[in-house]
Amino acid sequence: MSIQKGLLRIEQEKIIIDAITELIIESENNWVNLAQVGAVIRQNGLKYGKLFPFLKSFANVLEFQENHDLEKPVAYVRLKK
Repeated sequence: MSIQKGLLRIEQEKIIIDAITELIIESENNWVNLAQVGAVIRQNGLKYGKLFPFLKSFANVLEFQENHDLEKPVAYVRLKK
């Protein structure tokens, strides 16, 4: 187990999964906005540098999707099935 930013990796993963699970309740299709996830995990004490690369390091449990149809691209994340 590695300790990063004061929390074990397994603890970080749990915070991320809990945040996404909480936000999925409000989602129609199980995809949640990456920025919303970032806000919730920060509120729960998880600090990170760049959000997208940080969450990509948890690709074992997360899936990503980007929408480039908008003026500014929006990234979404969900738990792998």
